[in-house]
Amino acid sequence: MNKFYVLGIFLALSGCYLGDDLPKDQNIWKYSQPAEVGLDADALYALNEALIAGDHNLVTGLIILKNDQLVFENYYNFSARNQLKPIGKSAFSIIVLLLDQILKDGYIQSLDDPIYSYLPEYEAIFSNSPKKREITIRHLLTHKSGISWNEPHVNIQRGDSDFQKMRSTSDWPAYILGKSLEADPGLRFVINTGMGLVIARIIQNVLPTGQLEEYINTHLLEPLNITGYQWETSPDGTLNCANGLKMTTLDFAKIGYLVLQEGRWVNKQRLIDREWILEVTTTKVQTSLDYSVGYGWWIFTEDFLSRYLSQVRNTYFLSGEAGQNLYIIPDQQMVVCVMAENYYYGSIFNPSLIVLLKSLEAAQHSSIN
Repeated sequence: MNKFYVLGIFLALSGCYLGDDLPKDQNIWKYSQPAEVGLDADALYALNEALIAGDHNLVTGLIILKNDQLVFENYYNFSARNQLKPIGKSAFSIIVLLLDQILKDGYIQSLDDPIYSYLPEYEAIFSNSPKKREITIRHLLTHKSGISWNEPHVNIQRGDSDFQKMRSTSDWPAYILGKSLEADPGLRFVINTGMGLVIARIIQNVLPTGQLEEYINTHLLEPLNITGYQWETSPDGTLNCANGLKMTTLDFAKIGYLVLQEGRWVNKQRLIDREWILEVTTTKVQTSLDYSVGYGWWIFTEDFLSRYLSQVRNTYFLSGEAGQNLYIIPDQQMVVCVMAENYYYGSIFNPSLIVLLKSLEAAQHSSIN
């Protein structure tokens, strides 16, 4: 049964139910009716009906924030507000947000430091392949390590993917670093979700306590009042910052709102420097005509925007392997958070992208009307 938390346009919908077991309401954003923030209610109603009907496959949740207001929140396919959901590859981008603090704390000196200096336990790997000593932290962030990885051609959920082969080993970072070099570091872009694990291992090595989960909680999750989450840890003890984080859809939206506000939270508390937010969401590598990549965040190109999102000037996003996509549209002051379980689609070309386009149609229709 669908539970509607936004009491604006959906109050009169049939099937609406607010049970006694409803968890505490969010107290971060005010509720608003779509028209109050320039969105077309009919367009959102049509999108909601399409999601109920399964027209966009297995979407389990949708949240839309605009102008600091919560204007849409609903859950589908027997999902609910308090359920933890895997956010997939977006976990990598969560740890990237904290790298600036890691640098400021002096645990890492520079993004251009060679990674081997932080990974003494893998000295044998770097000795056997000396060229790997040239790999830097920045190379990991931009997926230009040069390490062979079949993710561009094989979905990471498939058994023959490097990612799943890695998961069958006892030391995940060792598997990643032990793969052969197919290009000199810094030369070639190859998407490699495993880089999140290598970065996590580096940070765990440099933290005095080695407690990366505690560091993330202290500097990011706790200030956002994100208390219900679950991390996966690899057999070797590395926090899975590749795709091993589960959180609620509402908490996932909080990450988007923090980035939309350029690192400030609702009480104007500065959690992440504005310069770092701009850095991670600025193009570092042009991957196609449609997308570019910053540090863990994807950016729609001007060509893509002109064809599909002509009403906006800039959009960046996180993309999980099953369509757990978090879109930030600064000039609309809008966050669109889609939780989904559409595996074996492209992580970017996914039904969640259609949900974004439909959400933005609500803004376009309103401006026309």
